[in-house]
Order: sequence, then structure tokens, then C-alpha cells
Amino acid sequence: MQTTVFLWVLAAVVASLGLVFFQYYYKQKDRKPYRFWLSFLRFFSFLCTFLLLINPKFTKNERSIEKTRLILLIDNSRSMVQHNTSDSLKYKLEKLQNDPNIRDRFELNSYRFGSDISVADSITFEEGVSNIGLALEKSSSLFASPNTSVVLFTDGNQTMGKDYEFSNLPQTNTVWPIVVGDTVTYKDLAVSQVNLNRYAFLDNQFPIETVVTYEGQEAIRAQLQVFFDGRNVHREQLQFQQGEKSKTLTTLLRATSIGIKSVEVRISTLTGERNTTNNKKEVAVDVIDEKTKVLLVSQLIHPDIGALKKAIESNDQRVVELVDPDIEFNEHADADVLLVYQPQANYQKAYDFAKSRRIPIFTVVGDQADLAWFNTNYGNLAEIELGYPTQEVFGEINTGFAYFDSSVFDFEGYPPLSTRAGSVSILAPQEVILDMTIKGIKMESPLLTVLSDANIKNVFLFGSDIWKWRLHDYRTHGNFEQFDNLFSKIMVYLSKSGKRNRLEVDYQKVYDGSQELKIRANFYDRTFVQDNQADLILQLRDKNTSLSRSLPMLLKGNYFEVDLTDLQPGEYEFTVNENNENISRQGAFKILDFDAENQIFTSNHGKLARLATKTKGEIFYQDQLDDFIDKLTQDNQFAPLQKNNQKIVPLIDFRLLLGLLALTLSAEWFIRKYNGLL
Repeated sequence: MQTTVFLWVLAAVVASLGLVFFQYYYKQKDRKPYRFWLSFLRFFSFLCTFLLLINPKFTKNERSIEKTRLILLIDNSRSMVQHNTSDSLKYKLEKLQNDPNIRDRFELNSYRFGSDISVADSITFEEGVSNIGLALEKSSSLFASPNTSVVLFTDGNQTMGKDYEFSNLPQTNTVWPIVVGDTVTYKDLAVSQVNLNRYAFLDNQFPIETVVTYEGQEAIRAQLQVFFDGRNVHREQLQFQQGEKSKTLTTLLRATSIGIKSVEVRISTLTGERNTTNNKKEVAVDVIDEKTKVLLVSQLIHPDIGALKKAIESNDQRVVELVDPDIEFNEHADADVLLVYQPQANYQKAYDFAKSRRIPIFTVVGDQADLAWFNTNYGNLAEIELGYPTQEVFGEINTGFAYFDSSVFDFEGYPPLSTRAGSVSILAPQEVILDMTIKGIKMESPLLTVLSDANIKNVFLFGSDIWKWRLHDYRTHGNFEQFDNLFSKIMVYLSKSGKRNRLEVDYQKVYDGSQELKIRANFYDRTFVQDNQADLILQLRDKNTSLSRSLPMLLKGNYFEVDLTDLQPGEYEFTVNENNENISRQGAFKILDFDAENQIFTSNHGKLARLATKTKGEIFYQDQLDDFIDKLTQDNQFAPLQKNNQKIVPLIDFRLLLGLLALTLSAEWFIRKYNGLL
């Protein structure tokens, strides 16, 4: 207790005694027996009152031991067991995790990673991809403590995601790689990459770009072959000079029939080459005979236009042509969708053209649109309340949207859009994709909605600056997929001719062997309200073996799904049946015979060493596990820290003082009342 506090308490005691003495004993001749008890109670009443006024406090020291946080990241991919058995690696991990010195010195958290990161409750070494960069960044965001070290148990071969060598890690995080696998560099020739568009057009040529890499010292010759739909269509001799590491080649192929076609690139093997699985690579292309043309009408220069164009053209099956509203639209009679950005009065020609040809319209009504003209032109479908300044609006996904599965999109945390629209009244049947919120309050107005009158499909977006959404998507996920997929699905809906289907199936036509293969479906009743009681069965047939099987599609939120990730590479056909009403849809897809984890034969210890140097760590190898444990347990920088937390707390709880004061005053009043002194 501090001296000042002690003196104040002592003064309170002395003052209380002095006041009691003056009231009950000074010049008092009455010596009745209850006088002592009255003075005793009055003393405590005075003392409690003084202590409440003084409120004496003292400093309380709380000491704690803070251990260094040690995050163990375990690569759970198949490449880890190329040169080791699963049991031997698990033994090393258990030895590290259960070492008593590690346990005493560190707070250990173990995670496994493949395509994503999760708690290391079981290690299988069976995942098809390895995303080291994601594991490093997610673990550092989970534990923001500055006193953190990361142990990276991996072969260093990343087959998915951003390059981990350039991961954005906190400067206080130290990475200690433990290299698993063979570190000897062998002579190797590989087809490391084949790039091509997902779609090609019938009777047109399309390019493929092939990257061939070489690990070795002497000059070599090799033969490159390209097979298209099983036929050898190209052969080329390659020569690598001494010190040359890679070659990039471009080949033109012609699409002669529609459907999913395989493109396989092969490179000859070297004498004594140990890893021959990477000497070929197969990709696929979907040959189609039509393309969707989107006419983007705008007289403004705005970053939204670039974002829209990029998002729509992320699917090679679509092309966007930017035009001015004053052009002769009849020259663009082949347009499939009209996208109007920030309409003004002089956009009337564009709308007249679309209505005369019944072309679907996507209208972006932002902060520079002529809202009065919009109300005049579209008053039968939508009406905007005028007179509002530019304001910020946010989007909230409507998971009940019926035209396609919107539950996969999440716009929480996305930046606001700009609009001058007040309340928006929709006067036709609509399906809202995004509800409008302002300052956290959900409005009765849509932000992004789909509606159709008797003649034409319409989509309205009541806000501009959507380029910020696409940029945020990249910052958050490292790609533009969520933003692009949303606009891709909208374009599919707009460009789809004919009546709506009660059974909609969503799937990809080509899977590369490392992706999750899930087929989703939505079923609607006769009024096109989502029917979650449907009985959907998927009939799957292997085109190569003619083997078939039936699988139920399970309800997941507002869509049905079946997981086919366990399928072997090959070509498959499927039919989705709704048993109650006998409605069905058919489709086909191909799984490529490609295992990314078997393409690299040795560990990438060089990159791991650079990562360790960058983060002020040190690299170790799997046979140096004891040295690594000694390093961690003996280095003073990882010694536990003793922390002293000082708290200023009251000497006596004021609630106790108030209770005691009430008790003494009540007791004194009762004694006085009982003895007739009141």
C-alpha cells in the first residue's frame, strides 16, 4: 500500500474517532450501557463515509508467463511421400509435437494444408494440390501476436496459389522450413505449362502456348508432339543450348467439330531421366459454333467500363463491343445483349433498337445517370424517387434468388457504390440479387435486380463504381472470380433464349484433376418458386467403360449438390432427373489425367532457403530434426517472457462500504428508537 493512501486511511480513522468522542463522551454525564454500542456504530458510519469520499486505491501486480507461439504448418499433399513413407513422416511430426522441451517453451498450434488450411487433427498426405502461400498468410492472420514463429514442414513444391516466396507476412514472424524429400537435382525435361482459351470456334484456328523447361548442364535435342482429339497434328524438334532453361512455343490448331476436345503435348524423354510423368500434359478446349456479343453503350470514360468488359469477357464465349449512343445501331443487329451504362436522354436510340429486336438489356443507373429521363422511359417497370444527393449504398446478397445459385457469392465487406437514387419502386415481377443497404439499414429498394415484362428481359444495377468491387475481390481472394462469376451468370441468364427451365444444372465441362468436382442443380415449381422438396437423382455414365451409377443430389441451402471429386480421369455423361414430375436435364464433362503433385521430383529447398533468409529464420532438413529442436529450445530469443500487469484497484469495494454504512445506520436508529431517544 502506498504511503499516501495509508495516511489518508489513518486520517479517516482518527477523524471518525474524534467525532465519536466529541458526540458521545466529551462533557457527557450520561453513562447508560447502550452508549458504547451507539458510539461503536457511529464510528463505523463515519469511517465508511470517509472511505467512500477518499476512495483509497492501491496497485496490484499480476505476473504471467507468455510463451512464444509456434505454428506448425504441415504439407498434406501427395508429393510429400514420393521419397518417404507416410509413417516415417508422421513419426517425425509426432517427435516434434510431443517433445517436452518444445511443449514447455512454446505454445504449439498445428495445422495441415493442401488447397486450404485446417487444424491438423489427421495427416493423410493425400491432397492433390499444395498452396503454401495461402497457409503462410492465413496462419499469420489467425495469430497476430508479434512473438510468433512458423515451422513449415514441406517439400517446398507449390502447385496452387500465389508464390509463397513473396507472401505478405508480418515482419515479426519468423519462418523455419524443414525440408522433406530429395534435395538432389536430376536431369529433367518437362512440359511445365500449356496455355489456351477454354473455348474455340468451329472451323477457326486457335493458338496454344507451350512452355518446356529443362534441368541439366549439357546441350540436348528433343522432339515435341501435339495431339488434338487423339490425332498427332504437330511435331517439332527442339534444341536446348548449354545453360538454356526454358522454351516457349506457339502452335495453331484448327477446330473441325464441336464438343470437348483434348489437347495433349508430349516431349521426348532424356536418357536416364528419372521423372517422366511431367513429359506430357493434357488440357481441353470446348469447341462451339456461336459467340455471345454484348454491346456496351456509354458516352462516359469511367473505370466501371473496363471492369464490366473484363468481367464479361472472362468467359471466352463472350465478346464486348464498346459503342457510343449516337451510332447507327442497325449495323449491330448481331448483338445478343445490350449493356447501357449511366443512361442519358440521348440513349433513346439504343433502347428503341433493343426493344424492336427484343434484345435483353442490362442498365447501370449510377450517380451520373439522368434519373428523370429514366423514369419517363422505364416508368412502367421501375420508378426512382428523385431529389437525393450522391450517397453511398452497400449490397447484401439475397440467398433466395431463384434464377441461379446466388449463395456462393458473399459481398460482406465490399466497398459502397455511388448513387443519386432515392427509393426505387419496381412495378413488375422481379428477382432481387442484391438488396440495398444504407449505413447498415436494409432498405426496401433493390440494388441489383432481374425483371422481365411481356417482351424483354431487364437487369438493373442502381449504383456505380463497381470497379471497386472487382479490385476488392482481388485484394481479398487473390483473383477476380467472385465478381466475374456473378456477371457471367447474369449474362448467361440474359443471353439464354426461350422459356425458363424448371430444372437448372450448374457445372463445368472440363476439370483438371485437382479441382473439386461438384454438380449443382435448382428445381422450381410451376410458378417458378424454388422447390426444396424435389427428389433429384443424378445418373452418371463413364463413356469409356459404359459403367453407370445413380447418386442422390442433397439439399445444400437453396440448391442441390452432388460431390464427384472421387472420380477417375475420363469422359462422363450424366442426366439429372426429378422423379416426382419426370423432368430431366443432360450434360457431359471431362476429367483430365493430370496430377500436379507428381510433376516435380525433388524438393525446392532453394526457394525455402530464400524464404527463411527473408524472414530471419533458418532452413533445416528432415534428418536434422534433433538439431532443429535444440535450436528452438536453446535460443534465448524464444525464451518465455514474464509479464507484469499492474492494475489500480480500490482498497475496499464501494458496494461493501455502502452495505456496511446502511447496516450501521439502521442498527443505530433501531437502538435509539428502542430506548426512546427518537
